[in-house]
Amino acid sequence: MGTYNNEIEQFIYTVCYRPMWEVAYTYIAEHPYALNLSYSRIQNPDFAMLEDMILEQAKNIRIDQDSLLFDAVISCTINLTEDTYKSIVQNKLMTPPFLCGGRNR
Repeated sequence: MGTYNNEIEQFIYTVCYRPMWEVAYTYIAEHPYALNLSYSRIQNPDFAMLEDMILEQAKNIRIDQDSLLFDAVISCTINLTEDTYKSIVQNKLMTPPFLCGGRNR
């Protein structure tokens, strides 16, 4: 974003964006089940990765002693993957051999 309303907003966009990206990337990768995926094709991902994040807006900007505090509105693109091979293999392991085309023993 190239247009800033004031110097504090510019500081947030230029200095705070990278740490916000790193925290969001790590959280999403470690907790893919914590996302609200009610409208997603993949409901129970095995893996999630943050691909793109746009800092739309910073609100409630305040300074408390040595800390700059603010609320951020972000838009992001998250890549979700489901390990279908894993579920297929588990299915075959739980199915009796005669149903998988094996012979009865």
